[in-house]
Amino acid sequence: MVSKYSVTNFYAFTFYSFFLPIFFTPFLFLFFGFVSPIAALRFLIPQVLFFFLGSCLLYSVIFKNEASNINPLFPLKLVFVPFIAYFILGEVFSTTVYIFILFIICGAILVSIDESFRPAAFFKKGNLILILALFSFAMADVLAGKTTQIISPFQTLAWQIVFLFPFSLPFWFLKRKAKTGETRRNILAIFGMSFMLIAVVSLLYQAFAQNVTLSNSIAMANGPLTLLLIVIIGKTNPHFLENHTLKIYLIRIGGSLLMYAAALGIIVNL
Repeated sequence: MVSKYSVTNFYAFTFYSFFLPIFFTPFLFLFFGFVSPIAALRFLIPQVLFFFLGSCLLYSVIFKNEASNINPLFPLKLVFVPFIAYFILGEVFSTTVYIFILFIICGAILVSIDESFRPAAFFKKGNLILILALFSFAMADVLAGKTTQIISPFQTLAWQIVFLFPFSLPFWFLKRKAKTGETRRNILAIFGMSFMLIAVVSLLYQAFAQNVTLSNSIAMANGPLTLLLIVIIGKTNPHFLENHTLKIYLIRIGGSLLMYAAALGIIVNL
């Protein structure tokens, strides 16, 4: 929502997304200690590169409106994670757990589906770019799991922000050339988004230190929570409330129930 309504230029949004988080790193180092990343660089550097690639591809799709429907495709990241985690981290589960992970993927797709989703549009250019972005994020997640085995999750996040910072500079020149005009309110919106992302990612990285595949699976439960949040906000801010047919809402409720049942199944079978 921030990316679509606060800043309307791809170069400007990408610049601020990589630039503003640097202001939070002193607090991360202050509260969680300063540790050299040298021992973890062989995983941290590719982690940062994959995260950067995924972010740029995702932002380009959002701002060019090339993806026919972004949300239903996001669960595909969970398709990549178990295979990558198997080869890099050696994570292996029972067949039953993998079946429940598949149920979570299906539920996540159902929760985010709407009237504009068309399976035939899957192979459009924007969707293929988004799938490549999701693969990049999956690689970054697995490598982050490996990095957290060497340095702490908070150190992993702090150093990721530090190494991403130089990537903001080329976008500053592109933003300046494009003569984008962001207001203080626009920048504060992205600053707030950065704060929330750092808070969420810090929790995710702590979970990644235990298990990347299951952490990603449980994280997919945010679909039903987002649906509930939109309904609550819509009570006081009707322009945020999505307007769908009864059929779509029933499909989304069914997807929510499927996801929570599958998550419970994973917990029981661990």
